[in-house]
Amino acid sequence: MQALADDVARAVVHASASETSAYVAAGVTYPNGSAAVARIDRDGEAFFVSDDGNGALAAELMGASFAFSKLAPVVASRTGVGFDHGAFFVLRVERGQLPGAVIAVLSASARTVERSAYAVEHERIRRSRQMFEERVRTAFGEAVAFDVPVRGVTAEWEFDALVRTEGGGLSIFEHVSPAYPSIASANLKLGDVRRLTMPPRTTVVLADYEGTKPEFRSILAATSDRVLSANATASAYQSAA
Repeated sequence: MQALADDVARAVVHASASETSAYVAAGVTYPNGSAAVARIDRDGEAFFVSDDGNGALAAELMGASFAFSKLAPVVASRTGVGFDHGAFFVLRVERGQLPGAVIAVLSASARTVERSAYAVEHERIRRSRQMFEERVRTAFGEAVAFDVPVRGVTAEWEFDALVRTEGGGLSIFEHVSPAYPSIASANLKLGDVRRLTMPPRTTVVLADYEGTKPEFRSILAATSDRVLSANATASAYQSAA
């Protein structure tokens, strides 16, 4: 088992060094899949540990620099590390404290990038939801109601928009983000409603059509009458109903 433990440690932890610095990756990654790497520099008789600005770079590449700059000082203060000039760091680290300092810096860096990416995605979904509501209002006017409960075969579900068509029928529109929980929730709700003897017409409106995995789009297409992009024209919404 010791040999196994050593093998796993070698697979998880990677280290390299130059004449002046050491670099350690401890299996922590950013949301884009790149490794979080700690840089260790000698500081007199002690050491200086930082993420070398890699977290800020990862956030920039994901278009999340603004969120990162807001969140980084908060995360740093809560985790007991420093943050300045785009880098997380710990000053005056003794040799025996290096493992803990490396983990603290990498954790703070990765956590901030993850939260920044979430904040950017949340804002993107919020804007898409606004567009969705505007398009539905344009297409149907006063015939549309939002956040309406509809009874399925097994339970009552709340849907994002419900339209009463001129013929007296009902048409449901559900705004869905690319995230797995959103896909699963929409699939469950729509599947239950479509099992009714006289089901309403159902349309999935994707917050990010291209950003939704093709297999997820296929699943939603099988449990709805139509799949639209949130930025589809008002006439496309009307056709879907």
